[in-house]
Amino acid sequence: MELSKYLLPSHSVEVTTIVQDENQKSSELILRTVVEKGLVDDTFIIIAPIYHGKVYNFQLQDVVEIAFSALDGSSKDILAVKCRIQHRNFSNNMSTLTLKVISEPKKIQRRQAFRVKIYATYPFKYRDSYYELVTKDISSTGLLALTTNKKKKNAVFEIDFDANIKPKD
Repeated sequence: MELSKYLLPSHSVEVTTIVQDENQKSSELILRTVVEKGLVDDTFIIIAPIYHGKVYNFQLQDVVEIAFSALDGSSKDILAVKCRIQHRNFSNNMSTLTLKVISEPKKIQRRQAFRVKIYATYPFKYRDSYYELVTKDISSTGLLALTTNKKKKNAVFEIDFDANIKPKD
């Protein structure tokens, strides 16, 4: 994959780093920023992210994950690469970080909700006609389902949903 097509100046990226609290419990910290200078020879520059009103204090050689959007035709994937912080710089009242890509890009899942596989068929009503919807999975944030009836973006339809997929007998 040609990363230089996606890591371009002014493009948004997310920087994920691992932090530890006072009890030594690790968690991910996700900071948003933009690319300052695009990818050349596996190196690019980002504006140093701000956290609680201050430039976040990354150390040289820290490894971070950079997530970015990759529009390929009609699909928009979220990809991530591991990077090592090579340089920190301050000029023109702006802090920047120079990052070296150290991994291949991988597609990442942005959903945080636990998903349950439910394969079932449900009737639904759309514009006074009935159709069928085949579910693939469900979570607290949504339902993944397929139907042969094409919908426009943000179309609203009614569905009588019963997650009890066992026979009623």
